[in-house]
Amino acid sequence: MREGVFLNMSEYDNQGYSIESKTLGILGLGRIGSQVAKFGKML
Repeated sequence: MREGVFLNMSEYDNQGYSIESKTLGILGLGRIGSQVAKFGKML
């Protein structure tokens, strides 16, 4: 960043992994936990 060079988002298009058919562990059902549960239910 000091040189003014920023990473292009296209470099990150294939980063990550699929979470389909995986086990999702949620600790607590507060504000964030309930949102994660809703997101997990959509998958």
